[in-house]
Amino acid sequence: MPNSAGEFSRIDLAIVIDNSGSMDADWSPKNDPNRIRHTVAKDLIDKLGNNDRVCVVNFGTSAVLQTSFTSDKQAAKNAVDTFINGGSTALYSAVNVANNQFATNSDDSARKIMIVLTDGMDNASTVSLATVTQRAVQNNVIIYTIGLGSQLDLNALTSLAQTTGGQYYHASKADELAEIFKTIAEEDIQVDTDGDGLPDYYENLINEGKLRLGNGVTLRDPIIFPGAVELKIDVEDSDGDGWADGDEIKVWFKENPDGTIDKVYIYMYSNPCVVDTDYDGINDKDDPEPLFYNITDNTLALVSRLAYNNLKIKAGRIYNRRP
Repeated sequence: MPNSAGEFSRIDLAIVIDNSGSMDADWSPKNDPNRIRHTVAKDLIDKLGNNDRVCVVNFGTSAVLQTSFTSDKQAAKNAVDTFINGGSTALYSAVNVANNQFATNSDDSARKIMIVLTDGMDNASTVSLATVTQRAVQNNVIIYTIGLGSQLDLNALTSLAQTTGGQYYHASKADELAEIFKTIAEEDIQVDTDGDGLPDYYENLINEGKLRLGNGVTLRDPIIFPGAVELKIDVEDSDGDGWADGDEIKVWFKENPDGTIDKVYIYMYSNPCVVDTDYDGINDKDDPEPLFYNITDNTLALVSRLAYNNLKIKAGRIYNRRP
């Protein structure tokens, strides 16, 4: 999503967690007795940037705001562990509490996201699904819903997610929650673990060869870029050339006429996978033209030089200066 590439200054994330009796009460099916939902929520909080904020809402028979929006990750994780338990499921009331936070304690400089996890059907709320959905849409809140187990209102969870621009995920058992939260973090929220300006999701796509330059070339092509390293989601400067990975490339989105995303490309100023992008013997950090091969006393292997010249020809227009 292009919004996370720089249009917003931070993420405001509301985590809404079901702690109703069916999660781990003795009389219930015990859908999550080990509280894996708490562990994965805290792991997600750890992946957020320093400027991002989190609020936490727990619910059972009633909905409780455990912490308002905060950038204090430890405080947010403590809030997740502030456990309440109740036999009923006030799902819509919990969403409404989170909506109140977005309405009173957020603004349009933030990308507003809510994650709602439940294992049951709403049976205790004082507000309707239609009302909380409309409020989320009005406040530009994107909601991702996660249904755990089999006693769910799939229509409600799917509607809440899709109407707000989010997505519904299903976990048949609690062990599947970690992968779902990882997907939401990387693909939807697009967290940037190392703060290099390039979300983890795109770093992984580049490593897998699924995200390319506009000419179709991958940053780790062994012919054009011999010796290219993998990008690391927890290291700001993967190739060690002195530039953060996000300073060497940007993600560029080609939109359809209706505003939806058609294709995603890499916009390269220098290659974050190699120290010397043009192999002219000058470190990218020190090279005023890191995409142009300058003749020096260093001799480049013929195959690499020919390959790089081919890259320049196919690229057509290429940008040597960082913005």
